[in-house]
Amino acid sequence: MTTNLTSLERDVPWETLPKTFQDAIRVSLELGISIIWIDSLCILQDSREDWEEQAALMADVYRNAVVVIAANSGSGAHEGFLNPREGLVDECIVLPDPGAPELYARTAIHHYNENNTDYDFEETLSERGWTYQERLLARRYLSFNKKELHWECESGWNCECGQSEWMDTLDHEFSLRKLCGPGIRKDEAYGTWRDVIVPRYSSRKLTVASDKLPALSAVAQVFMDHLQDTYLAGIWKDNLIESLCWEPKGWKHEARISKLDIAPSWSWTSFLGCSQYGGGIEPLGFTPYSECLEAECEPSGKNKLGEVKSGFVTLRGPLVKAFIGFPTSGVNHGPSIGLWRTDGDDGYPLMSDRMCIFNNDTPLQLEDGTMDAVRSVMSTANMEPLWESSDGDPEGAMAERVAVNTFAPVWCLHLGVRKHAYGEDGYTYWSYALVLGNAPGNPECFIRLGISRIKSKHHFGVFEGSEVAEVTII
Repeated sequence: MTTNLTSLERDVPWETLPKTFQDAIRVSLELGISIIWIDSLCILQDSREDWEEQAALMADVYRNAVVVIAANSGSGAHEGFLNPREGLVDECIVLPDPGAPELYARTAIHHYNENNTDYDFEETLSERGWTYQERLLARRYLSFNKKELHWECESGWNCECGQSEWMDTLDHEFSLRKLCGPGIRKDEAYGTWRDVIVPRYSSRKLTVASDKLPALSAVAQVFMDHLQDTYLAGIWKDNLIESLCWEPKGWKHEARISKLDIAPSWSWTSFLGCSQYGGGIEPLGFTPYSECLEAECEPSGKNKLGEVKSGFVTLRGPLVKAFIGFPTSGVNHGPSIGLWRTDGDDGYPLMSDRMCIFNNDTPLQLEDGTMDAVRSVMSTANMEPLWESSDGDPEGAMAERVAVNTFAPVWCLHLGVRKHAYGEDGYTYWSYALVLGNAPGNPECFIRLGISRIKSKHHFGVFEGSEVAEVTII
């Protein structure tokens, strides 16, 4: 705190330190390291200016540390981590063959797996957003877990239980030097950002929603040094078209709220939930059908890779006017809403004989203020409704809404096509389109309502003959 800064610069009484800090100092001294950096001691907790300055330096702090110590066994600073642990009981199993050797077994330790974003985390640090970049940037990572000690470095990793040889090695190639260091092509680094960094980081939790960009800024700094590209609220400018194809992960989402006050609607960082690309399926290539004319984000503080005040992208590509319908029959693939194209006075499904999926990441509100139509379409899929009526929204969580009619006019901008392996010999293509609505209070601009995926081996047809237009999305 600024109020006790002078006294703390003279000395910090040992008895005033929380037990976790004391344990970390003990470990550091045992390792022969006499200097330690603890964020809540080294950053003024009541100074926004100091916090922004220090957050911008996190990449240097964690990259240059001899070792990062993770207190992964407690939920608070006063619990410590050098505590007695639960024993791993060895039990002898008696075999019917008297000539067989004795066989011992013990309870297995369930390791945290970064690849599984649905994992029910046992260790508290592994689910926090801020700790993701701390682990990713570290040259050496020493984690004190509830049941064992865990070590990671650039050469490999190991743990006390001996299961390391069975674990997925890809899951522990965590070093950014391996992800975007020397020898890594730019297209590989872009792919790592989209298909590894985004889903893994966005699956973690943040107490403060506005921390979503600052808590990843150190990782972004490392990628920016390698890519020499412009960073736009979680998206890279030279890879912008493909990077706009993000979508909410899974058919059910705990949070389907876009916070336009922390990031532009086109950025995955505006979505309070886990985001992914291509339904989690690794692509074989991407063909863009739109182009970026202009893109810009304005930082709101001293950390240029942190919070943003505003942002926009101006794109040019095939644009189809459509409307959102709520069909009462047919196959619903999770929380998907049918998109229908408008031609003259008649309309027809965009999907035609192709599958069309609309994953909306912006809450949609009907004119009467209820979500009855959404509940009805969800009931045909035997699933829970996405939202209740506005009266039941906790703490005004549904404040950022986009008002639509039952058949609401929208626009679909064709971003491009992703190619995937299909079966043993063939390929399948997914056309991606941004689903756009009018920006409230700004009729000349659009906001992103969601993403539409249209599956077809011949991926043309829906957007053939459509107008090529320019749109600005905020």
